[in-house]
Amino acid sequence: MKNKKLFIINVIILAVLIIATVLSWEYWFNREKTIKAPFTCDNGKLIEAVFYPDNDTRVDLKLSDGRSLSVPKTISASGIRYANQDESFVFWNKGNTAFITENGQNTYDNCIVAGSEDLPQVQSISDSNIKINYNNTFGLAVTKDQILVKSYIPACDENFNYCLYYYTDTYKGTNFESAGLRVKKRIDLSSITCLTTPPEGFNPSMQPDATNSSSAYSMSFFSNVSGAAAGHYSSGSLYRLYIKENGACYEFETRIGQSQFANYPEGSIKEFTDKDSEQVRIQLMNILEGITLKDGQTLQLPK
Repeated sequence: MKNKKLFIINVIILAVLIIATVLSWEYWFNREKTIKAPFTCDNGKLIEAVFYPDNDTRVDLKLSDGRSLSVPKTISASGIRYANQDESFVFWNKGNTAFITENGQNTYDNCIVAGSEDLPQVQSISDSNIKINYNNTFGLAVTKDQILVKSYIPACDENFNYCLYYYTDTYKGTNFESAGLRVKKRIDLSSITCLTTPPEGFNPSMQPDATNSSSAYSMSFFSNVSGAAAGHYSSGSLYRLYIKENGACYEFETRIGQSQFANYPEGSIKEFTDKDSEQVRIQLMNILEGITLKDGQTLQLPK
């Protein structure tokens, strides 16, 4: 009788251990990857920053004056910039340095953190006309074979000079396939055709949804440059840039590809939601809106 009770107790203990192990594994597998960075600033001030490299849309801050803030990422051509809606609070980060401005005044200055190799790093590519900044959430390819993410819908069509492709595991186990920004210098288009030529494969009568112009450049915008095939589909938009100084024409296409969630057996994957898609779109637009001309001028995109 004692042996039977002992056996039952051991079985219960084993079952509890198995459940605890599974729950622990699920927690560690699904939790969002973070990078913590303690900055030391002038006058003994401190910033504790938490970055999210797989979904770089915000930073969480704890300040030595007792405040805690979650600040969304915004546009910057010279570093990583996070700001609240009215931009009364701005956190700037470049490499292992940072500073904070509040209402136009530096309140946390000359901040530095040691051992910051894993922080989201700004990289750039450029030619004689434009400079494009991006962080390590994206990979860079100059040929299709260099795109390390393989999917039915590629991050970029083959015809590109540069492809900045989404390169993280954030949406692994969902119906997300790929995302990217395709950059192509269109030497075949002139000052007359650069802005108005429809995207390849679309109706020849298609017109841009919006245009704008400055003394240095003109731009056009084609929305809803989407596609679909055999249970897969993509969404995106296409921008053209015409540089007046030398007549150069560039094409920038954003793309987010996914497969039909309804085609998967129930419970086999998680859904890549509209909210997820919007987060990826914001990251693509952050790159696009941070493109600068050779004189440092930031492009103002038509909307």
